[in-house]
Amino acid sequence: MKETPYMDTMTQHSMEHDYSALMSLALDGMLSADEASNLDQHLLACTACQASWNKWQRIAHVLTVEPFAGPPQGFALRLDHAMVRDEQRHERMLAGLVLAGGTTLVLALIVLGTALTTALWMAIAPPARVQLVETLGFAGQFAALVFQNLASIRDGVAALLPDPVIMLVVCLALMVISAVWVRLVFFGARAASGER
Repeated sequence: MKETPYMDTMTQHSMEHDYSALMSLALDGMLSADEASNLDQHLLACTACQASWNKWQRIAHVLTVEPFAGPPQGFALRLDHAMVRDEQRHERMLAGLVLAGGTTLVLALIVLGTALTTALWMAIAPPARVQLVETLGFAGQFAALVFQNLASIRDGVAALLPDPVIMLVVCLALMVISAVWVRLVFFGARAASGER
């Protein structure tokens, strides 16, 4: 960086006599009477130090007297509400994850327990294998019967239903109604938690 003649003059001046420490102490009100008198006498004789002293006093006035701009009114309250809402959202997400994980774990334990119990039962009582095969056969026949009835119900409903375009409109209307209902439930819960 190229130094200007003004900077050279200021640097040379400050090297000849340095009163900046005394000026700083004077602004803080920490000068003794002798030091204050010495500074006053120097300022009367030195125009460069007078200019520096005037600048220092203006800066000190701005920093100590002028009010600082604060946040707008209600900012802290809005920030607090936003943080509470964010924390509640995180708690709901965590609760949902815990519920889903717990449900999955319980179902896995039920399936595993059923499989182990069946394996143990078959190992202890070999004639039970025949009974298990018969039970599984009946369960398969029951499932086939249910699927046949579901197919019959589907075909019957399809025969009774109007044009597919009307069905599409009805499905879209049901989806919109469901979305509105979910929105009302969530906003109602938020409004109720906000009133507390």
